[in-house]
Amino acid sequence: MKFCTAIITHRHGDDACFGWTSEQVEKQVLEFVKEFWNEVSDGPMPEDREEAIEQYFEANQGHECVNWGTGEISGEIFKDIREVLINLNDRIGNKDSKPLTTEETVNIAKDINRALEQIQALDID
Repeated sequence: MKFCTAIITHRHGDDACFGWTSEQVEKQVLEFVKEFWNEVSDGPMPEDREEAIEQYFEANQGHECVNWGTGEISGEIFKDIREVLINLNDRIGNKDSKPLTTEETVNIAKDINRALEQIQALDID
């Protein structure tokens, strides 16, 4: 099963983006850019997705988008990552739970990074 990822690092921690297509991940990154556009420009954000994302990260040197890539998961590694993602989705989707702390967000990003390192040995573009 193919997947796409990106991790946005910023002064408050990390935001992990995951999707089954690059378009899904790009939309998540764009939502981040929209939320913080006013930190880099008083003008309007470009309508073109790629241009907006590129301009944001060029202008805001304190933020970067790392581990943007695609891969394919199979076997036991897929089960491990699936478990991490299900737990993350349950936590985010649970309206009764408290927002993730910076430490929890960093730990989730680290879990995803460890899984991605394992995946890189399989098939990463």
